[in-house]
Amino acid sequence: MSIKKPFILGLLLAVIVLFSTSSCKKCSVAETDVNSGLIHPTAIIYPESGGIMSNLGGNYHITAASNYASSFEVSFDGGLTREAIDYSQYNVIGLPMVINCEASFNRSVTVNDNLQTTTYAVTATTCSTCEQAYNVENWVLTEVLPAYTIDYAPTTVTQ
Repeated sequence: MSIKKPFILGLLLAVIVLFSTSSCKKCSVAETDVNSGLIHPTAIIYPESGGIMSNLGGNYHITAASNYASSFEVSFDGGLTREAIDYSQYNVIGLPMVINCEASFNRSVTVNDNLQTTTYAVTATTCSTCEQAYNVENWVLTEVLPAYTIDYAPTTVTQ
């Protein structure tokens, strides 16, 4: 009987170790988004209304010549104040995505003068445990972009 007790305790310990090391990983996304390339680092874009992208017909590059240029404001102080966008210095660019409710974003705008293209890449990292989907417009402020073709490159990484 003395052999059974250590065996049962050892088996119980093995089961506890097995479950503690193979339990599901908790998903965690970055707490802050990353903006790089030609994106203004502190600018927050405010569209006149949510869902404005459906009116743009797929052209998410807003310049002074855009019919929707006056539909955007920008804040450079974390949202404390808003002002009209100076399109002689800046453009607004967006990339719509449908993502899970918990997400972080890595956004980048780059220009390739040799290929005469601009690329707006957005990588959204989301949690598979968060099933509620929502639309994100990914508006950013850039310096004035050349009149090149814009390649939109959305990527979703689900953890």
